[in-house]
Amino acid sequence: MKNSEWLAINKMNVLIVIPYKGHRSNFSHHLSHHLNDLQKTKVTTVTPPYYSCYSKTGKMLNKKQVAAVMLFNFFFFIYHFVITKRQKYNVILLSSHVVAIPFLSLTRVLPFINARRKIIVTSFFLHGLGKKKPVQRLLRYLFSSRKVLLVVQASDELEYYSQLMDKDQVIYFPFCQHEVAVSENCGKGEEYIFAGGYTNRDYECLFEAAQKVNHNFIIICSRLNRIDPEQVPCNVRILSDTNPKDFHGYMQNAEIVIIPLKEKTGSSGQKVALAAMSFKKAIIYTNIDSVAQYFEDGVSGISYEINNAQDLADKIRRLLSDAHLREKLGANALKTYYERYHISKYSEFLANLVLG
Repeated sequence: MKNSEWLAINKMNVLIVIPYKGHRSNFSHHLSHHLNDLQKTKVTTVTPPYYSCYSKTGKMLNKKQVAAVMLFNFFFFIYHFVITKRQKYNVILLSSHVVAIPFLSLTRVLPFINARRKIIVTSFFLHGLGKKKPVQRLLRYLFSSRKVLLVVQASDELEYYSQLMDKDQVIYFPFCQHEVAVSENCGKGEEYIFAGGYTNRDYECLFEAAQKVNHNFIIICSRLNRIDPEQVPCNVRILSDTNPKDFHGYMQNAEIVIIPLKEKTGSSGQKVALAAMSFKKAIIYTNIDSVAQYFEDGVSGISYEINNAQDLADKIRRLLSDAHLREKLGANALKTYYERYHISKYSEFLANLVLG
């Protein structure tokens, strides 16, 4: 029976589990909109309460806090799906590792809460932890069911997870994002180059490049980024743990945005890349697939060689000396963002995957 014929007879019951309200550019709202256009599709969204306590602060969780949230979520899922509401779903979508790991663990213990057709896992980011053998054994165990589909957002992740589960269960689609809110006055009237973010950032390389450039820099990072104050050049200003609106305000008012990544470790840098594209910024990015996938070098951004401070400094000076090139790169980046990487594109993709 074809999917369209199945839908004509049966009602599709879809569950979306997200770690906190508004997660991933509020994609669950957009996805629900797409699916609710089908009269025989019912969408339920569940949000555990624990991560939301942290998400309101805008701060990154450390490893112990992440582990605590996953443990709390495990018991919340027992209460919600076993004790209070034993409803069966055709498709279950789990967004982020903090809900996917505890929920998939529970399905192995209590298989009756499993989806009838499939479980789709998205936004599953482990970064350096994925290199550890015990973590890899856990992932093989959790992803062993043929019902599980994993959506990855970089070619490195596609290769990595294809070694832990059947290749046809791993699906690639680039990270997408909604427009972000900004504090308009942050950095307004100043002349500076911006870089920011926590995961997999090579600020040491950026510091070395900044010493070679006669211009000011603003870097917004996390308290978890271990930065030696003695390494910070006098033309670099460091801010930490700002709220998201201020972070994006400083980015929006910058002349150039740099995305300095340290190593090939799966998804990292995409949120900053897409926000900068939506702000029509001239962007210098590391030649790592997680961010390079969004750009055409020399057309919508400028690539520099990983860990190469001299190459980065050369690219910075090139952009500073060419206002026309900065304008062209920004215009092309904005066009690419709306045509290919807006959250609506991701929601359309997920809707087709849910119904497929």
